Amino acid sequence: MTPTLASAAPEATPKSAPVESSFRVLNSKADGFEEGDKIEFQITLKNDTDKARAFAFTKANIENYERCKWQRVEPKQTKEDCNFPYHVITPEDAATGEFTPRATWIMRTTVGHGSEIEKTGEVIGQPIRISNRLAALSPITITTGKDKTDYKVGDTFDYEYTVTSQSKETLKVDGLGCPNTALEPNKTMTCSAKYKVTTEDLNRGKANVSAKVTVSNKERSTVLTKSETVNVPQAWPKATAFKAPNADPRLDARLTKLQILDKDTSAYNIRIPAIAVASNGDILASYDLRPKAGATAGMDSPNENSIVQRRSTDGGKTWGPLTPLAEGKVAREGERFGWSDPSYVVDHTTGEIFNFHVGSLDAGLPNNPSYQLGKDGKVDVAHRRTMNFALASSTDNGRTWTSRLITDDILRDHTDKITGCFATSGAGIQKMHDPFKGRLLQQAACNFKSGSFRAITIYSDDHGKTWKGGKFAPATEGAPAGQRWNYDENKIVELSDGRLMLNSRISKEYGEGKRIVATSSDGGVTWSDVHVDDNLPDSRNNAQIIRAFPSADNGTLRAKVLLFSNTEKLGHRHDGKVKMSYDDGKSWPVSKQIRTGHTGYTTMAVQPDGSIGLLMEPTWYSVGYVNFTLKEISKDLPFEVALKNVNDVVATDGTPIAPIKMDSTGNDPALADTYSAEGLPAGLTVNAKTGQIEGTPAVGNKDVKSFDVKVTLTEAEDGTGIPRVSSQTFKIKLAPNPTPAPEPKPEPTSKPTPKVEFVSPSAPVFPGGSDPVTCKVKPFVKIVATKGVTYSVTVDGKDLEWVKDNPSRFEYEYGKTVVVKAKAVEGFELAKDVTAEWSWTAPTREALKCDSTPAPKPQGPKGGALIIDQGSPTPQTGLVHTGATVAGLSIVAAVLLIAGGAVAIIRRRQN
Repeated sequence: MTPTLASAAPEATPKSAPVESSFRVLNSKADGFEEGDKIEFQITLKNDTDKARAFAFTKANIENYERCKWQRVEPKQTKEDCNFPYHVITPEDAATGEFTPRATWIMRTTVGHGSEIEKTGEVIGQPIRISNRLAALSPITITTGKDKTDYKVGDTFDYEYTVTSQSKETLKVDGLGCPNTALEPNKTMTCSAKYKVTTEDLNRGKANVSAKVTVSNKERSTVLTKSETVNVPQAWPKATAFKAPNADPRLDARLTKLQILDKDTSAYNIRIPAIAVASNGDILASYDLRPKAGATAGMDSPNENSIVQRRSTDGGKTWGPLTPLAEGKVAREGERFGWSDPSYVVDHTTGEIFNFHVGSLDAGLPNNPSYQLGKDGKVDVAHRRTMNFALASSTDNGRTWTSRLITDDILRDHTDKITGCFATSGAGIQKMHDPFKGRLLQQAACNFKSGSFRAITIYSDDHGKTWKGGKFAPATEGAPAGQRWNYDENKIVELSDGRLMLNSRISKEYGEGKRIVATSSDGGVTWSDVHVDDNLPDSRNNAQIIRAFPSADNGTLRAKVLLFSNTEKLGHRHDGKVKMSYDDGKSWPVSKQIRTGHTGYTTMAVQPDGSIGLLMEPTWYSVGYVNFTLKEISKDLPFEVALKNVNDVVATDGTPIAPIKMDSTGNDPALADTYSAEGLPAGLTVNAKTGQIEGTPAVGNKDVKSFDVKVTLTEAEDGTGIPRVSSQTFKIKLAPNPTPAPEPKPEPTSKPTPKVEFVSPSAPVFPGGSDPVTCKVKPFVKIVATKGVTYSVTVDGKDLEWVKDNPSRFEYEYGKTVVVKAKAVEGFELAKDVTAEWSWTAPTREALKCDSTPAPKPQGPKGGALIIDQGSPTPQTGLVHTGATVAGLSIVAAVLLIAGGAVAIIRRRQN
């Protein structure tokens, strides 16, 4: 008969008692329990009073009962979440044949464990029958196949184990590799079997060889199990030196859909992400796997947590299986241990990867940790209340890990002042530039006996062979009088001048809801200029700050670009944002929400393709991944060089162009600029230093010709390997030279005396105007080709474009002054005493009353046009003319004068 557990004995919890409590066995065995078995219990508790109170259990004959306590239990509410207690059956239990669970509860006067105890009582379960053990199973012995250096799928282990009878009866044994014979009393049977290595084993680096044997007699049976872990390493490629990835500003805006890497189950919680990029380009994600059966029910240390890892070999699109990095052990006090809060540091000089984490035994920050020195004067890392600095390292891109404790290296001189320390989860850095180039840096926080938390930097200058601790960040420097700093999880980033910046969560008191910022000029050994950054609201959460371009040379624009991820609203870890700074964190002008809903802790790393990978906690107990680009945070990147648009240019072949200037933004003052151009018409050149295009087109085209010009600005290399380059295209529309090219002259056979031909410009008569009422005919100048002469036509100093499909006609606006200049081409000279420049000012539309109701039209002779000759008195209009006439020159300036409806055409005649 299988025993069951009911409510506590009536005498322990009478109906009038304020508490109802009972035991229930969670892992009942049909064949009963034996010596060495573990009985798992649930204890229920009901508040049978009329007010909310705090309850707890204070003593029991079972393990792990201390975790069953509640700050607040409402009236008539029943608590059923106390599933942690257990008991391992002892020889004494077996000798008596039963075990009876017992626990004492306390009820407080009100909510909170600080209130007074009002009553106590005891809950007693029903006796559990304990049977004599039928047989014992020996540990597993690996006989062949172990200790290889490179395993493959399908490799085998030979192993054996023994079954020893502890019964006075003949037993039947059913197990892998066991002989098909009866086991006589007090005899031993040897079982031999094989195990094949699987892909999962290789990913984990370990194979779990197990034995499961069913032993039975005529009345009952029992199942015996044993397991043995065997290392199955592979010969993975060694890590190599590699350049730290830089964000790529050329990538289009992108934010990928959230991928859930892992989430909580009935057995464990998932928390605390860390991210890194390996030398082979793999993306590594590690986090806590927190067993709910542990010391704090799946919460922070000293829960017996494990650090686990997943890997992406395709830039975060897919993720491989979960593999252990550091495994904890769920056990009773004095035997348990765990690892929590991972943080990666990557040495780009060697390719080695480090993973810092908390090593806990029986104590964590919630339950009074402490440090003590051993007889050798070193920190006693085995002291059960020590919070250790644990460090795992990998030289094969995170495939295999070796672990050690560095607590003494960091804290030996501080144990009298502190109670517990932890490395900050997420990611540390390597310093990429002088001073202290190559230094590895990991941040940590320590709880002082005075009650405050302070930051400290762990660093190595020999590629992780040895580690040191810097000085604690200031406790009060920069804080208002009477206030102190309370650092918590903190991160660092390298600035563009080689200094370091610390950015810290504030755990409590002054500055809460913002971030602490400080700087270091000695590579993290000391910190100064401590202040609150009001630009960074914070929900009292773990955040991440990184440099977008880690390898950018000191002093360059890209070296100043920082990214910061966190959640902002105090008390709510949701709606995660990424901010961007262009000035070493002095300001944060750009902020982009990348998550709606719970976000939790965040950490970031620049990936090999130039995108940024971000891990978060999309629920309290899960880890998720997204990927984004710089342009997702801001489409405009002011630290990137960019040529401004260039308007199309109109020019005339044979006429010098007005210089075309290139304007740009984002130029890095620390870098040299070089301009180049493609598609320029012959005769034009670009200044490589300034980008200005100038010269005289020499194409010889007979019709209007269009040239597609591309100008490129390239800046010098800034250390990132990502080109700083920008291009713009525009058109140059080139009209043919209105002056026919001179006939080629035969070269003289005797004295080569240059022959020059003197010319005088001439112009045709301008045709009559039209549309006298609405002033739709604009003022214009018409140039007619003259042999050996070229003309420029400008208004306000700017070249006019010719009228479409008519390169000889130039229109301009009312009220403007047009200037025409004549110039002799090569082989010609203008005749002596000719005037080479003319100007006309057109009347305004107001003077011409273009936009008013027309008055009656006065008629000229026969109602036709009024011809005003140069020799006639000048009419009183807004037209002004300056210049002289030369023989053979006739340049026409025409304007419609809307006054009384008459049309006046002013014609410049020859003398």
